[in-house]
Amino acid sequence: MIVAIETAYAGRIVPIGVEEAAEWAPLMGAKGKNMMDLALVATARPNDLVLVTRNVKDMTRRDVRVLDPFRLNPQIVRVCPA
Repeated sequence: MIVAIETAYAGRIVPIGVEEAAEWAPLMGAKGKNMMDLALVATARPNDLVLVTRNVKDMTRRDVRVLDPFRLNPQIVRVCPA
C-alpha cells in the first residue's frame, strides 16, 4: 500500500527531515494542539509551502501561509504570531 502511494505521488511528497524536525520540536510543547497539524506547519515553514486546510483556526499564530479552499473566495493568508 505505501509503495503504491509513493509511486502515485512521486515528486510531490515532502519528507520530514532534520530542518522540519527542528521546526516541529518547539511546537510540540503547545497544549491542546494536534501534533500532526503541527508537523504540517513545521514542514510548510522551512519549505516555503502554503498549508491547505479547512482548519485555519489551529494554525493561528504559527507564522505559516494558509489557504482554506472551502471559503467562498479562497485566499492565501499568513497567520503570524501576535
